[in-house]
Amino acid sequence: MEGDFEEKLLLEKIAFVLNDLVSHQNTNRDDTCFQKFSDLLHSRLKSSKHAEQCGIIPFLTSALKETNIETSLLVFSVNLAGILGQIPDLDSQQRDFVETFMDMVLREQDLNNPSIGTEYFETLRKLITFRTTNGNCVYKCKNGRELMLKCWQILTDRRSLFLTSAVLRFLKDYLGQDDLHVEESNFTTIFQKVVSHICQVHMCTINFDPLHLPSILPSVLQLFQDIPRVLIETLDRTIVMKSLKCLGFIVCNMNKETCLCALEALLSLQSKLDVHGQGEFESLLKQLPHDLVEKDILRSQEVCIKMLKNGLHEEMVKDLLLCPLYVITGWSHLVQTSELHTNQILIHMDSKSTSIQTILNSLEVYRLTDVPQDVMEAIIELFALTHDGGRSKTHVTCHLFHSTRIQQRCLELFVTNQSRLSCGRQLCGSVLDVMKTESLDHVTFSKCLDVLCVLTPEMLLATDSMFKDGEAFDQCLTNTLQFSLCCIDWERRDTTLVFLTKLLSSCQDRSEVTAWLKDSRLCLYIYQTLDDSNSYVRATALTSLQRVLESSKLTTYLLQQCDITMDDIIRKVLTVLQDDTEAFARRECISFVTRMWSSVHGDLKVNTLQILVERTSNDFDWEVKAKLVDFWEMLIEEGLTGSDVQLPSYVDSLLPSEKHQNFEQTKGAFESIEELVKTGCFDSLLKLLYDYDQSVCEKACTLLLRVMKHLSVHFEQHNSVQSDSAIPAKRMKTSDSETNIESIYHKLKCLNLTARLLEVSTTCDEYDKNPMSLLEDMLSYSNKADQEDENNAVDCY
Repeated sequence: MEGDFEEKLLLEKIAFVLNDLVSHQNTNRDDTCFQKFSDLLHSRLKSSKHAEQCGIIPFLTSALKETNIETSLLVFSVNLAGILGQIPDLDSQQRDFVETFMDMVLREQDLNNPSIGTEYFETLRKLITFRTTNGNCVYKCKNGRELMLKCWQILTDRRSLFLTSAVLRFLKDYLGQDDLHVEESNFTTIFQKVVSHICQVHMCTINFDPLHLPSILPSVLQLFQDIPRVLIETLDRTIVMKSLKCLGFIVCNMNKETCLCALEALLSLQSKLDVHGQGEFESLLKQLPHDLVEKDILRSQEVCIKMLKNGLHEEMVKDLLLCPLYVITGWSHLVQTSELHTNQILIHMDSKSTSIQTILNSLEVYRLTDVPQDVMEAIIELFALTHDGGRSKTHVTCHLFHSTRIQQRCLELFVTNQSRLSCGRQLCGSVLDVMKTESLDHVTFSKCLDVLCVLTPEMLLATDSMFKDGEAFDQCLTNTLQFSLCCIDWERRDTTLVFLTKLLSSCQDRSEVTAWLKDSRLCLYIYQTLDDSNSYVRATALTSLQRVLESSKLTTYLLQQCDITMDDIIRKVLTVLQDDTEAFARRECISFVTRMWSSVHGDLKVNTLQILVERTSNDFDWEVKAKLVDFWEMLIEEGLTGSDVQLPSYVDSLLPSEKHQNFEQTKGAFESIEELVKTGCFDSLLKLLYDYDQSVCEKACTLLLRVMKHLSVHFEQHNSVQSDSAIPAKRMKTSDSETNIESIYHKLKCLNLTARLLEVSTTCDEYDKNPMSLLEDMLSYSNKADQEDENNAVDCY
């Protein structure tokens, strides 16, 4: 009842605010308030009764009667009409009002205004796509022909990108309605204009500059893609064929953006033509890439890529795309296209930018379809060409030298197609050579290491891993990594540590990798980088060191070589946690301690817990605190695992003494919880429960709720045993451990954790928490406008 009363008050307040909006419309209101108000109405107006209580229709009627209604209020009114129209249980009279309102806005308001027009067509799109529970469309446009003409006029004017986009989105959904009727003139009106404009562009540009672009053409082409088949079938066949040729002409002669739009429009016809039309479509499309090779190799490739995505003439377009790759790498015997096309491709690749983009387009084949093994070998040769000028096959190879774009794309393909790499030694040699390039960018260096991470295990096992200069792979890789770990560039040091971390994670049980890491002394480098000058590197070093310590052989080797113990490593990590000024390293310190906790013993364990408790108050980074909650959760989970034992149902039939003995067996699990109470674990969590960051509060609250649930079960069983016991209650012994835990349990019960979790897991937006405050703020705008002159208002900026 209390909730219904609050809802009624809120709806009455909404009605009051709507009435106030019209009477004080000259007030300068914040657009955010209008948006929040719209969101509130959308969430609250679930029935026609609610709409009546809020006075929606009287407000919209008053808004239309205003002769000089302000733009922001009109935009809000249109949005509100859309919200009203999407209420499922509106009666016919109410729905008719929405249709009349939208029609009057169309006829009487300036839809060329970007704000009004964009909101109008976005709202109209929501209304025509709205469906009732039985799937029926309940909104019908009253004046479809005038609406279509207005759309065309806006597209022709192109006053605003936002408005044009809104119109195109509306038309796409409008023309795509399931219950589309061909006889309706409003559909054919827009369709005929689209087709005639495309044909007109063809005629106008035959004898003029082919780069001259009518501004409306991209929009028309986009609209053409959305025209349904039912309308295509109403056209005369000669008009359809003419449209095909016109689109083909635009693809070949217009600029890149328009070319791609025309190509999409052309491809959209594939499923909309009859059998006769399909034949001519296939013939035109097959010839298109060949015609374009003579004019523009890049555009020809773009057409091929689109066709490949649509599964059209796959073998032909694959050959055209791969031809530049085969020619430039000396695999000309695999070229399937004519010699004329091959020569034309080489002529087009005479410039560096065109050569690089042409090769990148060729490599797209791998992403779109299956290719023979020869292609991967050609790509390995291509990668070698980018760093070895002595391997030149053609006069255009020089354009590819040190091209990072091609190198990076090749490296990505090597990683994603690792099962097809048959030239491991050659590829590793090329990758290591590229890594020696002066001023090599960080991205390429990182991708090189990704490839080496894939190839290294097999190369370490290979019997023949010697390069041409006589250096073995393992030694060459060691030298490269050691040099990188000593590099002045912190990103390179960090990326090298990431590589070692990945290698250790994926090859933990590979004896050849473990042996190489010991021989190369890289484990020592990892430990030493804990003192690196860069916080990112220190953080990555901690993660990498964890992987080293997960291997017993590497751990023994590291401790012996550095003459340290496991306790020394933990102390060093704790020092970083206390003294590091950067949060990245501190976060990883807590993750390190969490993973290595089983290796911490005795006094060091006590000291570690004390330091972690101190972090609760001393650290201001929310992620450090979140990881701290994860650590406490790990410890509590260990304690609660033993206590998560429900007494079986048969226990109820046991004698009290037997039941008491059964209960005593479950009490031991609480000893570890008692230790946590002593260390201050729960004091830490209770502080984090009211941290300034909501995500930390939520994690802490969730964990404490779980603890309380487990403790609740335990104490209920305790009380059950005590009530059934023959021993008087006053003689029942209670350990100090249980007393302390019981104290924590009662403290948690008093906190109302469920309410706290709801508070921290919901939005922090005050308006969302308290809708009344939004309504009061909107009313305050009107009051301020009556009380003070706008010129006297303080500028908040």
